[in-house]
Amino acid sequence: EAGHRLKAEVRASLLEQSMSGEYQIPREHPADEWLSLQAGVKRKNADNFESDETQIGIADTLRRPFGILETRFIHLDHQAFDIGHNNRTATLLIPGLRWTKTTTNDALYPTRGYSASLEVRGGSGAMLSDVNFIRALASMRLVREVAPRWRLLSRFDAGASWDDNFGALPPTERFFAGGDLSVRGYAFEDLGPKDPRGRVIGGRYLGVFSAEIERSVARRWAVASFVDGGNAFGGSGRDTGLKLSVGAGLRWRSPLGPARIDLAHPLDDDVVLRLHVRIGPDL
Repeated sequence: EAGHRLKAEVRASLLEQSMSGEYQIPREHPADEWLSLQAGVKRKNADNFESDETQIGIADTLRRPFGILETRFIHLDHQAFDIGHNNRTATLLIPGLRWTKTTTNDALYPTRGYSASLEVRGGSGAMLSDVNFIRALASMRLVREVAPRWRLLSRFDAGASWDDNFGALPPTERFFAGGDLSVRGYAFEDLGPKDPRGRVIGGRYLGVFSAEIERSVARRWAVASFVDGGNAFGGSGRDTGLKLSVGAGLRWRSPLGPARIDLAHPLDDDVVLRLHVRIGPDL
């Protein structure tokens, strides 16, 4: 039927391998209102944990006043995971709500705009979940042209959760920091509370920020410098404190959005420079 969409996706990297499918059924305003049926499998091989995940779910997306998109969803998620050399399995039935809003003057290369999101989800033993938990995550991205050829980009992420058995929570429901979209200069999800043996096991809270200044030097090229900070906190591990990094990068305006090459230096290490490469829209 016209307007129905079927999506399939396969991803493969050293850290993550996944296959997923989604069938979208349009609603009254099909551009931004739809019902979707989802299913997928994912394997993660991060430095601090391994997980195998199978998920099926249904989600309903509607446009609310002020341009806010609201998504109501419920997922059935089964995971087998090894974190801190603690092998476990968990089955979770997760209902949740997500609100997102994006305002921009250019989808690929904005000089003014922002995006914001808030997601709240959880599980209960009374609803087929192995763990009782509630998890909330809020994110904000801002872009402003502060002078001709100069842009200021900033982002903020804050999360909090409650549970009755942290050790039984799979990695996807814990908070970690570090990586391209978090605190650059550190490996992907390599920051957070540690167990007594020094292994990162994630936390109940998250706070991450970034500020970046960018200057165009040619029609499609720009240079940037930035400072990132934050960490994950709480849970059953030992907190590792606020982490900060500084760095510089090169930008190319590709047809898919800015392509970024960054070198970042964590301020608690005298030697390390970490390379980060990413492509995609700013908001």
